[in-house]
Amino acid sequence: MATGFKVGAGKIEIKLSAGLPMAGYAARSGMATGNHDPLFARMVIFDCNMKQHALVVLDLLKVDRHLVALIRKEINSVTGILPNSITVAATHTHSGPSGIWDGYDNYNPALVTSMVATIANLAREVWAKRVPAKIGIKTGEVHNLGRNRNDPVGSYDPEVGVIRIDSLDGRALALIVNYACHPTVLGESNLLFSRDFPGYALDMIEKESPGGAPVAVFINGAAGDISTRYTRKEQTCEEAKRFGELLAEKVLSISKELASSSDWEIDSYNMELLLPVRRISRGSATKMLADAYRKLSDFEYAQADQGRIREAKTTVQAAEIVLNRLANEIYQDLPKNLPAEIQMIYLTGISTRAVLIVLPGEISSGISQQIKEIIHQVGGLEKKHIMILGYGNGYIGYLLSPDSYQELKYDSIMSKFDSEATELVVKAIRTLGLKGCEKNAGK
Repeated sequence: MATGFKVGAGKIEIKLSAGLPMAGYAARSGMATGNHDPLFARMVIFDCNMKQHALVVLDLLKVDRHLVALIRKEINSVTGILPNSITVAATHTHSGPSGIWDGYDNYNPALVTSMVATIANLAREVWAKRVPAKIGIKTGEVHNLGRNRNDPVGSYDPEVGVIRIDSLDGRALALIVNYACHPTVLGESNLLFSRDFPGYALDMIEKESPGGAPVAVFINGAAGDISTRYTRKEQTCEEAKRFGELLAEKVLSISKELASSSDWEIDSYNMELLLPVRRISRGSATKMLADAYRKLSDFEYAQADQGRIREAKTTVQAAEIVLNRLANEIYQDLPKNLPAEIQMIYLTGISTRAVLIVLPGEISSGISQQIKEIIHQVGGLEKKHIMILGYGNGYIGYLLSPDSYQELKYDSIMSKFDSEATELVVKAIRTLGLKGCEKNAGK
């Protein structure tokens, strides 16, 4: 095994001002009126035997490939870490800024330049703070927070993964939380920038962790069909705080129980894919909209609960968005394929192996379980040590289980793909899993 394992961690506020457009809801009206709580860039750098990896997580709705490339270039320039060994992800808060994705009408190059410079400064600071470290990994479950947003009794993933990183003398450095759930407690009427429930969770973790105040990092998982739609009582900051503290309490409990060690290695693997884009005719989109309105009418007539009504309304919104796109000349000549990057990060200790699978979009919980089973089979990793990171290294939208594409849901209507794309991603993960597991099995 390797010696000289070091880790650095830090965070820095992403400065935003009132008057900027917000991202997350098509029905939101108006610009941001200010900040409810600060948005951050958080970073953890792993350094071991000439191999480094940087994990960067931003309080944004998403990161596109253009923004990822800019951030990777700047981090490489100040640390020397190879671009393919840098992960850039978003927490997926629906109360963050818009204007940061290339090709959009409201693209704000000044905001992007400022954000990238801020992240470069953070990288410089975190690189300088690297110290010999030890890691502990453990998972548990949290309930009554996220749930299947399309079916209140449908399957979902309650697992929460915790990676605790300490200095050799026991000082807390970083605590990484992996949990799958849309940060959508705050709704479309909210005009204040906020991290939503993950922000409250991280604040509590940093305040109450034993061994000092670590840099707490939230990495969202396969949250494509998981949200608080059927568990929240209201869409307020108080409710976001309640959910955040529920998650934090579980994470702190898990953290206290895990054992850590100092002998670790890190390795990462990347693969670029071209995913075939689904074609939808105007006739099909018109029918979807009519069916969506019928579904909403049926729920309203039956006086269904607010979760069901919300589900039906978002389905209508999705069909309207697709029809509007088809009417817009910009969308008449869509590319046949969209690029997607798959990344796998292996952490290998004396008695524990863990892998973080980074995927660029909204991955359904069913796909997540399939992926975990594949990696378990090809590499013998315990499923509890296989973590999915969604919204990382780009954004391709929704990636669903094959049978889900036939359903009349927001996710299936909005997806740019069909089951063929899902099959390509799963195949790529199997290939990378074989490569990574074979190389890291004997360390």
